[in-house]
Amino acid sequence: MDSAQFARDRDLETRKKWWEAYSYYRDVIEDESSWFVKKLEGGEVVITDNWRVYHARKEFKMTADGQERILCTACMDWNSMANRVLSPEKGEFVFLEIDQH
Repeated sequence: MDSAQFARDRDLETRKKWWEAYSYYRDVIEDESSWFVKKLEGGEVVITDNWRVYHARKEFKMTADGQERILCTACMDWNSMANRVLSPEKGEFVFLEIDQH
């Protein structure tokens, strides 16, 4: 449902309550004191559960000539993640390793 449809289908009191809740939520997520910010180094990986963590990326700023940003995304079913990574067989983790030279 788009926002125009939402507005047409809701009474004024409901729309006011929605806007109040939305404004509160927006203030909370924009409060930088609750942010965790980390600049990743080469070879570092972040795995985020999109259903549980509100996340974003900041603007990429080149610090050297020829530097580029490589951003790769992948989707993984949570059951696969839990079965393959979090509950490894024989106590051996199934993490990919990156050879750091």
